Order: sequence, then C-alpha cells, then structure tokens
Amino acid sequence: MNADERRAALADLLLEQHDAECDLRLLARRVHVLGERLRAAGESMVRAMERRDGVPEDRIESVDWESVPATVAEYNATLDTLARIRDAIGNA
Repeated sequence: MNADERRAALADLLLEQHDAECDLRLLARRVHVLGERLRAAGESMVRAMERRDGVPEDRIESVDWESVPATVAEYNATLDTLARIRDAIGNA
C-alpha cells in the first residue's frame, strides 16, 4: 500500500469514526429522552397512589399509561444497542 492509499484508508477510518460518534450521541440523547418519559410516568404513578390516598385532584396530572410499556421496551432496546456498540468498540 503506497502513501496515497494509506492516507485514503485513514481518511475513511476517520470518517467512519466520526459517523459512529454521531450515532452514539444520537443514541445517548434517545436514552435521555426515554429516561425522562419513564421518570414522568413514575411520578404519575406516585401521584395516582397519592390520589388513591386522598391527595387533592388539582395536584395530580394524568399520564398516557398505554405508552409506558412501549417506552420501556424502546429504552431497553436502545440501551442494548449502546452496549453492543461499546463492546464492538472495545473489541476493535
């Protein structure tokens, strides 16, 4: 491999690394957003328990309970993807 081929190969590797870093940032952001949704659902569950225990209705917000299982599944799948990427980077 001559110098030009090595430079081209290095440029390709740097581009791949940059793309992977961007993907990781997007996945990390997704984990954050999903975590916030789960936190909100958890807080809503606490409020529902408070309502059951007599806390005034005006202190309680509602939550889209049907979306919680899908959010949990998406959150877990995203964490699995991040773990696979981390393992792949560690093995590279």
